[in-house]
Amino acid sequence: MALLACAIPDLALAQAGPAPQAQGLFQAGGGAAGAGRQSLTLSVSLVEAYDSNLRAGATAVSPTLFQQSGSYTSLTPTMSFASRGRSAQITATSGSTLRYYRELDRLVSIGHNVGAGVSAELTRRTRLSVNQGVAYAPSYLHGLFANAAPATMGSAVNPATSYAVNGQPSYQYSTSAGVSHAVTRRDTVSFNSAYRYTDFVGNTAGASDLRSYDVGGRFTHLLSRDGSLRLGYTYRQAAYSSTQQRPSTHDIDSGIAYQWPLSSARRTTLGFSAGSAVVTGPVSSASTQTRRQFRLVVDASLNHQMGRTWQLQGAYHRGVGFIEGIEDPVFSDAVTVTTSGSLDRRTTVVMSTSYSTGNSALAIVSSNSFDTYTGDAEVRFAISRTWATYVDYMYYFYNFNQSLQLSPGVSPNLRRHSVRAGLTLSVSLMGR
Repeated sequence: MALLACAIPDLALAQAGPAPQAQGLFQAGGGAAGAGRQSLTLSVSLVEAYDSNLRAGATAVSPTLFQQSGSYTSLTPTMSFASRGRSAQITATSGSTLRYYRELDRLVSIGHNVGAGVSAELTRRTRLSVNQGVAYAPSYLHGLFANAAPATMGSAVNPATSYAVNGQPSYQYSTSAGVSHAVTRRDTVSFNSAYRYTDFVGNTAGASDLRSYDVGGRFTHLLSRDGSLRLGYTYRQAAYSSTQQRPSTHDIDSGIAYQWPLSSARRTTLGFSAGSAVVTGPVSSASTQTRRQFRLVVDASLNHQMGRTWQLQGAYHRGVGFIEGIEDPVFSDAVTVTTSGSLDRRTTVVMSTSYSTGNSALAIVSSNSFDTYTGDAEVRFAISRTWATYVDYMYYFYNFNQSLQLSPGVSPNLRRHSVRAGLTLSVSLMGR
């Protein structure tokens, strides 16, 4: 298994996370959320939206509520808590999304999520972190995209409600833990583990529950103040309830991270890591014969500060993943680019685009089984420190061929245009 390292940096690519938000007059909690050792922030968004869902081709699948065109009103309350001590930090987040479809006179619960995380200093050289998340009815196909922002402690499972395509209810539970120890001033070893369980409620025929776990370790050597070298290994396994398949992967990666200071106030961070993944699993759901495939995996990142108020982030991910609703391990190439900044003190802009293509990680042929991409542009105007209004446009497309089986009720292809206008309130309930 070949290892590769390049003189550009490491990126911890997660499967979910929003684009970076530019700072302006409007801030979370009215600007008081991060002012003290403890904070509690409540945000509420009321949105009027219209979705134009056009399936790319004729299918035998009847469209679900989320695959039909129409307008709706959405209410999204979220709450976040943070406590910062000298040796420990605690964070928690929660959120819900409700939609009212006027034409159907129907109120629909789209998604709910809650997450909590703890990071504690056990000794002067050792730190422990634990994260737990629960989500109801998240959109899993959104997990095919690369994430330009690393996951944060206490973050919940991203329900990605704008990408909802299936009314089949499900719960997802995720737990992760890690411990790091500074062996010397330059060398650090870390061990990480994670467990994820997705339960499709009602045991709908063809819907497969998914359990997955991973465990691994990493060695990091500090080359300089701005650069570091890493070498790691991770073992991952998944189990699908409908087929009893248990595919697994052995991942080896190496890479280097580097921060390139353009000036005292502007900094560019580049990252690159590469390695190999050995994927083992059944040839098909009806076969007991196993197949082993070697895959080259790559992660790359870019984080560039443009002036005082603008930021550019990019991420490329080539690797193997276990995605709910797809009953095979997926090997994909995914890229995401986001930019955000302020036009003036009241007006901020956030733009993002993502593309992903791939196939079953166990497939012999190199042709792709799916293509999916999305683009989003938002302009937000601050009315005050606690009130803001915004308009947003999103485009979402995916197309799957018959070689990858999707969950029941999900069309194999979709093209969606979404236009939204909303009002957001964000207040600090506690801060000291």
